[in-house]
Amino acid sequence: FGAGLLVNAAFFVYFGSFMFTLTLFLQRGLALGPLQAGAVFAPMGVAFTLSALIGQRLASRHGLGVILSGCLVTGIGLTVLTLRLATAGHSAGLAWIVSTLWLVGFGNGFVLPSLIGIALRPIPTSYSGAGSGALSSAQQFASAAGVAGIGAVFFSIASASGTLTG
Repeated sequence: FGAGLLVNAAFFVYFGSFMFTLTLFLQRGLALGPLQAGAVFAPMGVAFTLSALIGQRLASRHGLGVILSGCLVTGIGLTVLTLRLATAGHSAGLAWIVSTLWLVGFGNGFVLPSLIGIALRPIPTSYSGAGSGALSSAQQFASAAGVAGIGAVFFSIASASGTLTG
């Protein structure tokens, strides 16, 4: 159970900080309003839902390979997004951002539901409430830690460069 908590926490450090810093970039760097910035994330949510539904069936047959495939897809999406933003900055284009977020969401949908299942699998049924609560607490703490830590780095880079594109 402890290893499952740590892996879930690592995922949420990444995810919380990613959502926070990208939202800041969209609103401050690209001057999108809150609704526009939120709409940019919508395809990521749709992709997550689709792949989570598919991924659960695949995970029962292929196990860890589904998680690793999801990590690969997420990594490709994040790498393409990072390279595009690093080279194009403000002129990155919303189509690029949305398409890479779709990849990130699709990969995350393969990863997260399986990680949760792996973490909770060793918990006896009589302790499932406590196990779920501990997992949820670890996820929330990790998200907050990711936002604080990566957010500090983001703001440091953004202030040094004089822009929120970092």
